[in-house]
Amino acid sequence: MSARTVEANGLTLWTDSFGDPADPCILLVMAAYWQGIAWPERFCGRLADNGFFVIRYDHRDTGRSSVIDYEQHPYTLADMADDAIGVLDAYGIERAHLVGASMGGMIVQECLLAHPERISTATSLMSTPLSNSYASGTSPENLPGPDPTAWKAFETVPGPGKNPSHDEYVNGWTDFSRGVAGSATPFDEQYVRSMHSQSYHRATQPAAVWNHLQATAATPDRTDRLAEVRTPTLVIHGTEDHVIPVQHGHATAALIPGAELVVIEGLGHQFDPAALDLVTQPLLRHATAEM
Repeated sequence: MSARTVEANGLTLWTDSFGDPADPCILLVMAAYWQGIAWPERFCGRLADNGFFVIRYDHRDTGRSSVIDYEQHPYTLADMADDAIGVLDAYGIERAHLVGASMGGMIVQECLLAHPERISTATSLMSTPLSNSYASGTSPENLPGPDPTAWKAFETVPGPGKNPSHDEYVNGWTDFSRGVAGSATPFDEQYVRSMHSQSYHRATQPAAVWNHLQATAATPDRTDRLAEVRTPTLVIHGTEDHVIPVQHGHATAALIPGAELVVIEGLGHQFDPAALDLVTQPLLRHATAEM
């Protein structure tokens, strides 16, 4: 692994890479609120060991990347898509395989629409074709919002406007992670707690992550635009995703021409190493097929 900060889209973004820069690139785009380190080193290493140059990065308003005054400089997921492309520019990478989870999947979809020439393949993991209607709680009836398990888990997290202590942050996000994990793999308490502790210490402003909710709410749904996509796309979703229920995965795959859908029994809304082991093989198969 090799960490560096880059200038991208007018921001300073923390990035980290694994593998040989001469290999095809996989850019990992994380979910809302969480930092690039939430992509486990084991997961990144397995991708690199299979012949890819892997980059993970901190979104704006997370970790060691730029913090934005959202009221003065509001942004949308389209701007965050430009951030992702800016990371590729900073590394001198013309085309990459993009993998996005949750809000990161929404960002990858925005990249597919705005920057298709930069994307070899796309993988949308535990994500949705919605943005505004999902964030505002007005999703179409056939695409349910977070279920009661997810809402209960969210109650543990320090919310917008709060400046949590280390213990409040770590305990809250660990409880959330436990609450939305699926049954396919055991919950890795030690790993998850350590990751959230690292995240707290790395964050310039822990509360700034809630700008992602505003950015998502400010971004139009993509249900009427994804038919334009021509990039090979894989959609992966778990049957026990309480935050973005599996119906959203089915909808995403149905809207993108030729998209492949992989549904994983018992996978929740989670990023621990054992859970991501379940998505590694389909992801590698998809990316390798287009090499």
